[in-house]
Amino acid sequence: MAENAKLYQSRKGHLTFIGPESDYSSPLTSPPIRYSSLGHACRVSLLYFDFNRTTPLAPSVLEAMQPYWSTHYLLPGQQHAHAHAVSEALENARESVASMAGCESFEVVFTSGGTESNNLAILGALGTTRPGHVLVSEIEHESVLGPIRGLAHRDPRWQIERIPCRPCGTIDPLAVESLLREDTRLVCVQGANAILGTIQPVREIADRCHNQGIPLHCDATQMFGKVAVDVKGLRADTVTISGHKFYGPKGSGAVYIRRGLKLDPITFGEPREMGLRPGAENVPACIGLGAASSLAERFCTSGTESLSDLRDQLIQRLYEQMSDPPIVLCEHSERLPNTIAMELPGDVRTLTDSARELAIAYAQTSSPPDEFTRSLRAIGRSDAQIARTIRLSIGWTTSSEQIDRAADLIAMAYER
Repeated sequence: MAENAKLYQSRKGHLTFIGPESDYSSPLTSPPIRYSSLGHACRVSLLYFDFNRTTPLAPSVLEAMQPYWSTHYLLPGQQHAHAHAVSEALENARESVASMAGCESFEVVFTSGGTESNNLAILGALGTTRPGHVLVSEIEHESVLGPIRGLAHRDPRWQIERIPCRPCGTIDPLAVESLLREDTRLVCVQGANAILGTIQPVREIADRCHNQGIPLHCDATQMFGKVAVDVKGLRADTVTISGHKFYGPKGSGAVYIRRGLKLDPITFGEPREMGLRPGAENVPACIGLGAASSLAERFCTSGTESLSDLRDQLIQRLYEQMSDPPIVLCEHSERLPNTIAMELPGDVRTLTDSARELAIAYAQTSSPPDEFTRSLRAIGRSDAQIARTIRLSIGWTTSSEQIDRAADLIAMAYER
């Protein structure tokens, strides 16, 4: 990783990445991008408020990755001094991920992202046990629900039970405890919900599970880069990490596996990553994940408050400008500092038709329900309310000017 890469500087609430040769700033509106659709070229500007979905690659991360595509292209296991240097760089990246997560480096297994990490943590744990009972919260990501459904489909002896979500957007530890059984093999509860932003009481749930000898898996992909995470404090047995959620490369991720916990591999070939993942290592992605982890660790010691300030600024501006202001969901729950889910006074299409440059999240499908719809239904929202609801998520590069511009666009859409 580049030792001289800096995280960001703050000026008037505007976070800017600083690299040795490049300055990644976030202007009021990003430069127009050109794309082709059915042979037609279009120009659109982007006002990005969807950082929970994905984030841009930080320039210092790209710089750290660059040599490993062409110059240092050897694999870590090859018998050459250059390969040994690559192996050392890979382990340095692993240490950076471990430092961000608050664990030992040997407890970190590199993967291709959050989806693979969830599959490995769940199927790897259940592959070592007899069929039984699995508890999973109803607001989990599809990469948690999918492998569990698949397991039950292949072997009907597996019994899957959903943990209900409270209207405030969190899982009740006492409800989890009441659902535990003698044959419960695993409990899955996410760290924070991507749509509502609510932070789950993972530690309290983990303690209740461990009191009965039951492991807990936590998908914490939405937490890293937004709040400080200490996996030892969470007390989860496995924790998922996804690089593109905090300015790392897409296709990079890791899973924390508690010391002493045994998982079975779910794919097979020449063993890598402590025998849990076969195939040649994606060295550039792993290096990028390590570099992004260093940035995230540093940001969460000083920058989290700036995110919550910008979030509150947006809400305040909307309250001031709209005669029928939006309803902020789960407002009194502990939430991610960058996330706002709100019900607007009218259908979301009114906004998307009038503010095409604004990148936000909203429900796409109701049957089968997507993650957005499932999360909102779980807290008791009707389909009509869901059709009026959006999720805005801000990032390290969001500026105060962008916040004001977004508030203006939303207000203008419904105040005509």
